[in-house]
Amino acid sequence: MFALESEDIRKTFGHFTALAGVTLNVERGEFLALFGRNGAGKTTFLKVAATLVRHTHGKLRVEGVDISDEPEKARRHIGFLSHNTYLYRDLNPVENLRFFARLYGLKEPDRRIESLLDRVGLQRRASDAVRGFSRGLHQRLGIARVMLHDPSLILLDEPYTGLDANAVEILNRMLDEAYAAGKTIILTTHDLDQGLRGATRAAIIDRGKIVANGTPAELRQRSEWAGAVTVRFGNVANGGVKPKLSQLGPVKRVEVLEEKNSGVLVRVFPRDNAKDLAGSVASLSQTEKWSLQELHTEEGRLDEVFQHYHAGHHSHPGR
Repeated sequence: MFALESEDIRKTFGHFTALAGVTLNVERGEFLALFGRNGAGKTTFLKVAATLVRHTHGKLRVEGVDISDEPEKARRHIGFLSHNTYLYRDLNPVENLRFFARLYGLKEPDRRIESLLDRVGLQRRASDAVRGFSRGLHQRLGIARVMLHDPSLILLDEPYTGLDANAVEILNRMLDEAYAAGKTIILTTHDLDQGLRGATRAAIIDRGKIVANGTPAELRQRSEWAGAVTVRFGNVANGGVKPKLSQLGPVKRVEVLEEKNSGVLVRVFPRDNAKDLAGSVASLSQTEKWSLQELHTEEGRLDEVFQHYHAGHHSHPGR
């Protein structure tokens, strides 16, 4: 069973289309990083999945529960953190968490609350009203609220925004623990490094549609940005180098950058990844007895991958 299944989810606000048909399945225990530019639709999609925004068309199930038919049942599986932490400013952390514990029907939650406040580093602020908290402390308490009822599906919308280094470390540790415990995590962020730090899969949303979905390596392979190998051979004519390099299985194409009497400089583009290609090029140079003077490997950068997908997609606008 999937933790989350969405089929052709659409959402319009008047004449504005925020989601233009999102179909996305996330397996139990998976960690999905959802990337997209501002206005791409990632926040709207998470709010629909969290039952905070009603979709216009399509079906979405959480742990097999249709969110339209049984929203209350679906919410018991969901922990959602967004820019709005949904905390009450005049209450202290303990009072806030007790309130949410009652909403979820948790019995005798105080031990759980104490443990969570300790994990997010707020035990010393447990009696202080939340209105005096910084953005980072709000987010820490928000993380505790998300984890309070031990949800199986954790939805995080730009969770690193406003966090100091300490809070980032706390969030990463709690996400690692949740993933190790078999929880399903869907996280949106503009920070590629943070987003992919623990992710097993990445998806890209653009103008309200999923335009790419797979492991980071798979996304590189499907784009033109799988990296390259730049290599210089001495005392060899281009006429012999380019055809032989082109015949290598891992090679997509070969470009000649420089050709002189002293040798040739070429850039070789892989079908899969540049690391594997570099070994094949080095082996071929030995077989052909080419003088290998330099070899540089450039792996495909994920920011370039995402730019490639955004540039190549032209559907309705998202939000």
